[in-house]
Amino acid sequence: MTIRWPNKSLQATRDGRSSSAVAEDVINPAGLSSGRLGGDHFSSHYIHNILNMKTSVTLIVLLIGVALVGAAHGQGTLIYNSFGPGDTYVTYEGAGVDGPGSGNGLFSSGFSFVPASALTLDTVQVAIATISGTNAFSLLIQAADGPSGIPGTVLETFQVSGQMQPFGFVNPLITVTSVARPELEAGNKYWLVALGEGDALAAWNINNLGLYGTYYSYQGVREVLLDNQLICAFQITGVPEPDSGWIFVLGFAALAVQFLHNRGRTTKPPNMRIGCTTSFTN
Repeated sequence: MTIRWPNKSLQATRDGRSSSAVAEDVINPAGLSSGRLGGDHFSSHYIHNILNMKTSVTLIVLLIGVALVGAAHGQGTLIYNSFGPGDTYVTYEGAGVDGPGSGNGLFSSGFSFVPASALTLDTVQVAIATISGTNAFSLLIQAADGPSGIPGTVLETFQVSGQMQPFGFVNPLITVTSVARPELEAGNKYWLVALGEGDALAAWNINNLGLYGTYYSYQGVREVLLDNQLICAFQITGVPEPDSGWIFVLGFAALAVQFLHNRGRTTKPPNMRIGCTTSFTN
């Protein structure tokens, strides 16, 4: 007869009046009395090993993810800033940011910026205040691939509602955080464009540093591009792509995960040793 255990067997033979079965590789002979051969003990040990390996893999992946996110948000790089000291700006003058239902019709204002290095868009801060109507506007990050370098491809759109404070006062900055995370190439021109929603009549405060640049505006049915205009107050930050150090860490982690995975596939229950003889008599 044969008593089976994963990858092991106990065999007994008859020679008429008696036979013996010598079983090898069993640690707990006491299990014979119950007829279970210590199965519960070894099954739980095997499962425990597998769970430990899966937990290790999960922790490695989780820790690397947290480290990468922390590094990305902890290394924000300034791309452009036209705010004065202490995030100040001119409170009594600004560029139009009006919705299609306003008395001015749809009126947008935009300014360009050029990253000095390749970065992924992180945050945008602006000083835009309401005058009347709907308290809502949109911010667009656009590539300068339109005719004559005007705003073209939209890389990301932010909808801002209920955050504008009355124009003419020192108000908190409005901050949005990128979700699409578009890549901004070094040396390429991009545009930040603001336009009103509904019947919004709003103004984008100009800077107090005397900074001038190219101004873009969509005004009803025409687009306007003007040089040497006062720039409105805004700030844009980005985060760098992972450097070679992080790539090395990721590679090492991938090897560790593969090692644990392979080890899990080959893990077997521990060897059993009975070391006793069972006799059968007629």
